[in-house]
Amino acid sequence: MIIYIAVSLDGFIAGKAGELDWLFTEGDYGYEEFFTGIDATLMGHETYKVIRAFGEPFPYVGKQNWVLSRQDRPEYPHVTFVQGEISEIVRRLKQEVPGDIWLVGGGLVAIDTFRLFVHPIILGEGIPLFLPQPHRQNLEVLETRTYADGMVELHYRKASKHEISGSSASD
Repeated sequence: MIIYIAVSLDGFIAGKAGELDWLFTEGDYGYEEFFTGIDATLMGHETYKVIRAFGEPFPYVGKQNWVLSRQDRPEYPHVTFVQGEISEIVRRLKQEVPGDIWLVGGGLVAIDTFRLFVHPIILGEGIPLFLPQPHRQNLEVLETRTYADGMVELHYRKASKHEISGSSASD
């Protein structure tokens, strides 16, 4: 499961009312290459509503697309609505999808790879990238990149304890 997402310096993915007007939109930032490399998307219903509000065409046509939902939803030609325990849905999708799955929106499920695009802005409040987590999760840096407009890309993957130098048994 991959998350590829823009985030403010203070950790928000949108303003308090879902505003996205602070996002840089003038560059590709590796998106086309990333999108070509994924096989499927997974998103929550709130993220799905925001994407649909952008209008047609649906941006992820040609990929398998799943939307987590607590209730039955009307069919839409490009997505499958799924219900149930998130961890079970993720486990099943990882078995069914031969390649990478992009978690579109916030980090509510198990993520293996993180590609964060930190914008040089402090929003002060908004929708956080991560909800409080019950456990610490160590990450390994794969790459960092700084863009001329001030944005910084941080690319991490989930690390096991033995991959982190200096970690202790209490980690």
